[in-house]
Amino acid sequence: MSDKPTGATTTRTRPEDIQAHYDLSDDFFGLFQDPTRTYSCAYFAREDMTLEEAQIAKIDLNLDKLDLKPGMTLLDVGCGWGTTMKRAIEKYDVNVIGLTLSKNQRDRSLRVLDSIDTNRSHRVLLQGWEDFHEPVDRIVSIEAFEHFGHENYVPYFKNCYAIMPDDGRMTVQSSVSYHPHDPRMRGKRVNFQTARFIKFIITEIFPAAGCRPPR
Repeated sequence: MSDKPTGATTTRTRPEDIQAHYDLSDDFFGLFQDPTRTYSCAYFAREDMTLEEAQIAKIDLNLDKLDLKPGMTLLDVGCGWGTTMKRAIEKYDVNVIGLTLSKNQRDRSLRVLDSIDTNRSHRVLLQGWEDFHEPVDRIVSIEAFEHFGHENYVPYFKNCYAIMPDDGRMTVQSSVSYHPHDPRMRGKRVNFQTARFIKFIITEIFPAAGCRPPR
């Protein structure tokens, strides 16, 4: 865990906040992740789906909306352990670029992508979206948005707009949360136990992360 946990970020995403969580241990995350090593909400299109099937369905749901064509370049912002990029190469025959601030995620993503028999290119960069300005055709971002900081939403979308063509497409999947000051929307009263839980999540589990209300 981070020695100096922070609250919601006021500038750019801090590498130490990301690494405090995601670089704990790949073996640790493997204890509860499905075989795709995906760490975000799944999409259970059917009740009888396994978690692995639902994670792939979630990835396909995002990729299918992008109108990907062979030879395009897809940017994955917050690429995790590489499963979305792998799926994009295998299903759509595209080039991929992944961005992450986690050293463990970068290393495993490269191993995953290096194992694919393809002529398409792949890169995984240890950097944030703020420093990426290369042209790409499409952008996907699955539950990295929570780490960006509320005040960085507009700069993020402006940067995405600047690096895509006129017909560019992007998907953003994000968790949302009702504000704790609005207990009616949460369906319960906010007490010290709830406040302690929220503080624990934002300081020890997801340092500097935050979720916006669903509106």
